[in-house]
Order: sequence, then C-alpha cells, then structure tokens
Amino acid sequence: MSPQTASAYSASMGLALTSFTLIVYDHAITLDQEINFFWSGSWSASRALYLSIRYLALIQACLTLYGIAGPVNTLSSAVTNLLLIGGYVISFMVLILCQCVVTLRVWHLFFRSYLIRWLAVTILVICAAGTVIVGSVEFNPIKTALRITLIAEIPTQSPPFVFAMYLPSLVVHTAMLLLTMYRFRVSPKVLQQRGIIHRFVKEGILMYTFAAGSLLYEIIGLSMTKPKEISVYYPALREGIAVATTAVSVCRAMLSIRSLAATYHVDPAWLLNYAELSRVQWRRGANEGEIFVEASDMDAGPPFKLLGMSAGRTEGEGVV
Repeated sequence: MSPQTASAYSASMGLALTSFTLIVYDHAITLDQEINFFWSGSWSASRALYLSIRYLALIQACLTLYGIAGPVNTLSSAVTNLLLIGGYVISFMVLILCQCVVTLRVWHLFFRSYLIRWLAVTILVICAAGTVIVGSVEFNPIKTALRITLIAEIPTQSPPFVFAMYLPSLVVHTAMLLLTMYRFRVSPKVLQQRGIIHRFVKEGILMYTFAAGSLLYEIIGLSMTKPKEISVYYPALREGIAVATTAVSVCRAMLSIRSLAATYHVDPAWLLNYAELSRVQWRRGANEGEIFVEASDMDAGPPFKLLGMSAGRTEGEGVV
C-alpha cells in the first residue's frame, strides 16, 4: 500500500469514526428531549422529518463505519453492493430531508407572503431534483470508487469528478438563511429587540455554519481529483461527515423550538410566525407563558385572539 493510499484510508477511517461518534453522542444527550417532544402526540410534518433524519443518519453512520472498519472483504459481492447502495441512498435522503426542514422554517416565518413561501418551495424542489439527477448520473463511477475504498486499495489514477452533487444542498441552506435574515431585517425594531427572534436568528446561523462548513469540505475535497490529492478526495467521498453534522445541527434546531414552545405553553408555529406578532405591540408577562398585548379600548380582546391564533393549536402544526 502506497503512502498516499495509507493516508487516504486512515483519513477515511478517522472521519467515519468521528461521524459515528458525533451522532451517537448527540443521541445520548438529547434522547430525553426527543422522547418528550417527538415520541408521543399526533403525527405531523415536523415529527416525521425529525425522526426520519435522526435515525436514517444513525443508520448511514453505522454503514459507513462498518464499510471501512468491518470485515467487508469476507462478504459476498451482493452484500457489498447492498452496503454501498444503501449507504449512498440514505446519505442523500438525509440531506434532502434536512433541506425540507430549513425550507419549512422559512415557510412559517413568511405567514402572509405567498410569493416568498413559494419561492422557497421552488428553490427546494429544483435543488432536490438536482441532487437526485446528479447522484443518479454519477452513481456508477461513485460506486466503483466506493468499492475500491472498501478493500483499502485506492488507485493512483484520477477519480471521478463528482463534487456537483453537494452544490444543491449548499444552495438551499444558503438561500433559506438569507430569507431568514431578510425576515428579521424587515421586522419592526421593537420586534427585533425580542429575545425570541434573536434566538431564531442565532440558531439559523449556527445551523448554517455546521451544514455549510461540512458541505464545503465535501465540495472542495471532491474537486481535488489529481492523483497526488487522493488522500483528500477519498475521505470526502465517504459522505459521512456532511450527513452527520447537517443532521445533528438540524435536529438540534428542531428540539430547540419544541423546547421553547413547551416553555411558553404555545404551539411551535406561534413562535415562528413573526408576521402575526409584528401586527401588534406585546410584552412578556410576569408569569410563565403569559403575554400582554397593548390595544385600544375598541380593539380590546384576549391576546391570542388579537394575534389571530390560539395558544394551543395553530395552522402550522407541522412547523419545525
């Protein structure tokens, strides 16, 4: 085994182990919140997305780690192909589901702007279709390259040029962050000063940083196709680190909104609906979950009635 091959194999093993450890550790420290917020109650879009991302990412990490560290050489060709195809498909399923989550957040932020809502959906559909198309077109070259990494025999010739399959995910995350920042920017100043909005913006930036950082690593690594750069290319080809960091950051953001909604005893959609809150002057009450709305005598009424929604169930029940 050449030094470059040994370096590539060692780096692949390290990234696979890091991805697996990150996902397992995140499961361990957030399992109690997951049980409280997602294991009971009626099914919704957010519940389905969260559980799908959570456990598909874990399966993908296990398959990647087993593919590199397990006794793959002793498996039949059919089983090896199943491992390759399964890990490859699950990786892109997780990335597309994460795109759906960030798009759904923007959908609920622009409650009254149908133009921006459908702009976000259009970006999601185009990018998801692009991911599927590029992934399908490049599947055979990638499968050949992945099979080579499974047997730890990395060749010195130039590998396939497949970095474009991660560009759609990066575009979606970037576009949705920009729309979130725009929503904050056009909100009234009094609303911008509320801690809840600052928390959403901060979480959005944090989620984008992890997702975009890992996706950029994959894109840069997969663009390095010269023979002398295989020690960078092949670890990036394994896909594990991008899936792990994106899945963990997205799931953490979903848990945070659920936790905040539980603290205020309101539906998560109520928290995300800045448009409704911007129509009235409100302030937090002294008691937990209490909000006072400043209104004239003619407009006097219960706070949640003035806001056009109830504290319990709202239109956006599937919000994340």
